[in-house]
Amino acid sequence: MKKCVILWVLALMVLACGNTNESQTSATQLLWITDEEILVGSSLALGGHAGYLGTQTLHGALAYIQHVNQQGGIYGRRIKVVAYDDGYDPPRCVTNTQKLIVQDKVFALFCYVGTPTTVKILPLVEEARIPVVGMFTGANALREPLNRY
Repeated sequence: MKKCVILWVLALMVLACGNTNESQTSATQLLWITDEEILVGSSLALGGHAGYLGTQTLHGALAYIQHVNQQGGIYGRRIKVVAYDDGYDPPRCVTNTQKLIVQDKVFALFCYVGTPTTVKILPLVEEARIPVVGMFTGANALREPLNRY
């Protein structure tokens, strides 16, 4: 169920971008979404003490993304995932997130696992104005005060 929610939110974001007219298309949209691909990124524990949780969360999401891609993607665009191992270490998560935003130029961040890591990326997310969806954490710090991203 959680996997479906993650991809449903991603689909809504893409649909919103797909309905813009030429005069509203920004340069950032052109970097993050091409005619063939939607690039999303994740930093999560793929090793270490929380590695099993991160690995299984990512595998579940990738299974559904593969299904979506096999059905033609979203408006013909395939979803591509870039994932980095943060070992459940907040400084590594921040470094990975910076790389996803600056170098990889992802459209959205998703599948972040854990409160200590996810809370640390909030300033980056706010500055970059990039959405984060499908986090595996229940921390109120991600909801209060309201953060639109």
